[in-house]
Order: sequence, then structure tokens, then C-alpha cells
Amino acid sequence: MKDPRFQARVGVPALRVVNAGALPRRTTVRTDDGTPDIRWADAAHAVEVENRAAAALTASDARWAMAVRAAASLEGGRAAVLPPEKRDRLVALGVNLGLRPFDTNLVIAIVQDAARLGEGLHGPSVEPRLRLVRPARRERTPAHPVVLLIMAAALAVVLVQVALAWLAG
Repeated sequence: MKDPRFQARVGVPALRVVNAGALPRRTTVRTDDGTPDIRWADAAHAVEVENRAAAALTASDARWAMAVRAAASLEGGRAAVLPPEKRDRLVALGVNLGLRPFDTNLVIAIVQDAARLGEGLHGPSVEPRLRLVRPARRERTPAHPVVLLIMAAALAVVLVQVALAWLAG
């Protein structure tokens, strides 16, 4: 596709159409000679591919990490039994990853259901259902100790200057 309207621009993020299937169908666009213009089909396909890529869970997603750990903890094959002590450890892990206990239990239930259906972790229904679970909340990471030391030194310098200005004034 060589049309510049559909090409990515440097420094401009790609926009994604969400729920593209609900959009009304565009009538076939024809060129001057009456043949169908396939650029629109190419653009629609590019949007679909981009939507699928944006919706995929990454390996660093807490929901996917919990699903992998839950699948590894299941016992009994298709019975998908999870002993209470293992469930407690999984829920604690989920909380450490930023998931609520309720959401962690949902992930476990999704994995157990897939195992009981014989789909396994990579079954067609697992990832779409995992995306329905609320993502982990992003905690603010604490500042590096060196940064804190520099900030404290800068604050001390400012306080000393203010004190000297007050004493001199």
C-alpha cells in the first residue's frame, strides 16, 4: 500500500480503532475506470491487525503471569484441582503483582475452566477472558537512593540560603 494517507509518520503514534467490527461497512470505492479500489480493504486489514496486536496480553502483564502460575499449580489433569494452600500462595502472589484478590481468583477460575475443557492455557477462549479482568494497578516506584540524596542536599542548600537571607535582613 503506497498511499501516503495510510503510511506511518515518524514521531506520530499509530491510532487504533477500537471495536472496528461495530463500524458501518463502507461501500466499495471504485477508481475512475470502475474497478474496485482495494486500498480501503488494505487499510481495514491494517486496522484489524493493529487492533489484535494492541489487545494481546504481553508476557509482563500480571494477568498473564498469574495465569501461567495458576496453570502450573493445577493438579489432576482435566480435573484442574487447586489445593487451598496453593490457592492462598497464588492469591498472595497476585496481590504482590498489583492484582486485587478478587481479580486473582478470576484469573485462577479462567485457567481452571480452560483446563477442564481441555483447552489448556493457550486455548482460544483464555486470552479474551483474561483481558476482561481488571489490569494490575501500577504502583509508583520509589526513587533511587542517589536521587533522594541529591534532592535532600538541594533542599538543605535552599534552607541555608533562606536562613542566611533572613538573618541578614
